[in-house]
Amino acid sequence: MNIFPIIKTTIENNDPNKIYSFNKNYTYNQIKKNWESYLNNNYNNELISAFEKCKQIGSIGEDIGILNIYNIKNTENLFGIYYCNNKTDYLKINSNSIKNILNDGDNLMILSYIIKKEK
Repeated sequence: MNIFPIIKTTIENNDPNKIYSFNKNYTYNQIKKNWESYLNNNYNNELISAFEKCKQIGSIGEDIGILNIYNIKNTENLFGIYYCNNKTDYLKINSNSIKNILNDGDNLMILSYIIKKEK
């Protein structure tokens, strides 16, 4: 099943389930490495609250996943981590409307969406 149309529809039609905000500087590569370290039980830092919720929801089963959209201020694109059924997909997201809003916030903004697959 292609999850990307469901993700797009969810983002366009729903508010995020949770918003996180940090004033620390990260790169998208650092976030990816920190997520992978967290999955290997080797991470304990300020992003842990976002990672814990992502893992908790993404471990429920095949029909429910979670998408965390990461915005680093003044970068070109958004970065996404989609976690479902204990599997991770990394996404490069191009959305000027979301990007412009989040660039007014802290250095790192995270929008968290629960994604329900259609049966």
